[in-house]
Amino acid sequence: MNWNNAEDSKPICYKTGDWEGKKSDVVLCVDANKEIHLAHCYEGILDGSYFFDWYDENGFELEVEIVYWTEIELPC
Repeated sequence: MNWNNAEDSKPICYKTGDWEGKKSDVVLCVDANKEIHLAHCYEGILDGSYFFDWYDENGFELEVEIVYWTEIELPC
């Protein structure tokens, strides 16, 4: 597993749909309290302002700082 520092890199948001901006695949992330989450990100520009937000698997915004994240690698 390759952990990424959230200050240095972000998951790639590429999916489009019935939401604002683009959405990433689900990733595993660790917050500032050392809690682990399954999450995805939304990124884009809304009303002229850039946004990048983390959401848990239930669709609720994570209101804690994410410090590390990694892609979920499935075995073949």
